[in-house]
Amino acid sequence: MRYVLALLLALSASASMAQTSSHVFVVVLENRSDSEAMKYMPYLSGLANQYSRSLQAYSPSHGSFLAYLELAAGAAPMNGHADNLNCDGDGCVQPYGKDNLVRELTNLGKTWRGYFQSMPYQGYMGYQDGEYVRRHNAFPTLLDVVKSYDQQQNMVPWTDNLAHDLATNNVANYTWLIPDLAHDGHDPPDDTETALHNADVYLSQQLPALLNSKYFQPGGDGVLLVTFDESDLQGDDSCSETQKTGCGGHIFFALIGPRVKRSYQSSTHMMQNDMLRGTCDLLGIKSCPGDGASVPGLAEFFKGVTPPFVAP
Repeated sequence: MRYVLALLLALSASASMAQTSSHVFVVVLENRSDSEAMKYMPYLSGLANQYSRSLQAYSPSHGSFLAYLELAAGAAPMNGHADNLNCDGDGCVQPYGKDNLVRELTNLGKTWRGYFQSMPYQGYMGYQDGEYVRRHNAFPTLLDVVKSYDQQQNMVPWTDNLAHDLATNNVANYTWLIPDLAHDGHDPPDDTETALHNADVYLSQQLPALLNSKYFQPGGDGVLLVTFDESDLQGDDSCSETQKTGCGGHIFFALIGPRVKRSYQSSTHMMQNDMLRGTCDLLGIKSCPGDGASVPGLAEFFKGVTPPFVAP
């Protein structure tokens, strides 16, 4: 009996360790379905097949910015709006003042950083500059960032900065990696194959440096989440296999990392608040913001975790 108890405790500790990380990375792409991503993105789909992917991931609402805010703050978008109509797919009228990951990480003494392709300069809070758009960046809308110059400096141009930070071991606990309009699947809007080809090529050029870093080598604790903000703007607003209308459609979602299960496919229904909850669990955030607090998360994707899939 004592041996059995010790074994159960050891297995529990192992599962818990598998679900913690000091380095979580998030990539968000744009406006294409899961099937299109798997068809037209050989590099990304190869990573998904090598590691773990969801077969039933859905966006809660159409409107680009809403997905980014959901992933960062659990804002519970619905019917194209969030935060009592304060926010829509283009941004928020007033800064988002509710709890969010920046606040939680700061309270825990942990760090965050966002790398944004084509951002003109560090700390840029503007609406658009060339192929960079603020609606693909939740942070400038968070009150915690709006009122803090130091927090704004955690937003940097992607080019060269990520490579430099990897080389100098200056990587934050929580990191966003956001391509610009020409490389995130968004443009050209009416040519899915070209848009996703361009996105796939960009990721194939940028992600190897990250995946070859110590964070993703055996013994490392890096976890990379890759998803889309929403599915096709035309024709896909499903919430699940059975509920075909009212949300943002069927989206690609994959997890990559040394502690992630290999060649694993999940049939569990999940949405972007599960991705937020998974991020909270990995980073040790006990009070997950917004609707991230009310879902199980991503425990099933990690080695040493078996059903029932209940987040720690």
